[in-house]
Amino acid sequence: MALTGRIEQETALRLHEEIVADNFSVIDCDIAFYSLVRGTAMRYGARKVLDYGAGRNRYEQDFDPSVDSYLIRDLRDLRYNGAEVTAADVDPEVVTHPTSEHQHVISPGEKMPFADGAFDLIVSDYVFEHIEDAAGVATELQRLVRPGGWIIVRTPNRYGYLKLMASIVPNRLHDAVLKYVQPHRKAIDTFPTYYRLNCRKDFKRHFDQCDLNIVTDSWEPAYFFGKPWLYRLFSVFHKFLPKLAGTASIFILQKRGSP
Repeated sequence: MALTGRIEQETALRLHEEIVADNFSVIDCDIAFYSLVRGTAMRYGARKVLDYGAGRNRYEQDFDPSVDSYLIRDLRDLRYNGAEVTAADVDPEVVTHPTSEHQHVISPGEKMPFADGAFDLIVSDYVFEHIEDAAGVATELQRLVRPGGWIIVRTPNRYGYLKLMASIVPNRLHDAVLKYVQPHRKAIDTFPTYYRLNCRKDFKRHFDQCDLNIVTDSWEPAYFFGKPWLYRLFSVFHKFLPKLAGTASIFILQKRGSP
């Protein structure tokens, strides 16, 4: 997410001079994730895209051009090159999703109303940490993606400090804590966490029909109570963290077989 709007512009420019161009830093995980998604879609001609756990697309609905980056907003829109996007979520708010042709409210543990191999690309952004039935979701997503198709997931790293800190806080207290840690986040966008699909071992076990590649790193600090000095402290801390202990992971899966 763009630095401006989260910490003071003057402080942001001192830390990341490149944000003067489009309000995002070179360590912005949004840019890394959605650039990868778009590049994959364009290279392999993805025409049918499923946004799994799409929610209400809060970035699009809450977009403020005075502080937010148009580039990130546009990258988050999966309808590029004429792709037909389906948004699915257990949250009824998905029916308000503004950047998709189809919206579906789904029920945990039930098959989704789509044919086998219906999608060329499945994208899931910060959703897998909320999945309780890891085996069931993996089986269903592998059913829905066509042979040769892609599943690209971003989620907190199982071994990162953010996950460890979040695990200490009971789900019932998440709303209260996030009011201080991420002052701009709305309670409507907060959900229980389980962390059952957040490491290589879990993905290898459950996504047995796919080849797997992983990118883990410590990206731009996201939880710093809106305090510039704390952002600077976390920025230094991130430089010394080993990649395996990074804050977030991007899981890149390709279903085996020919289209």
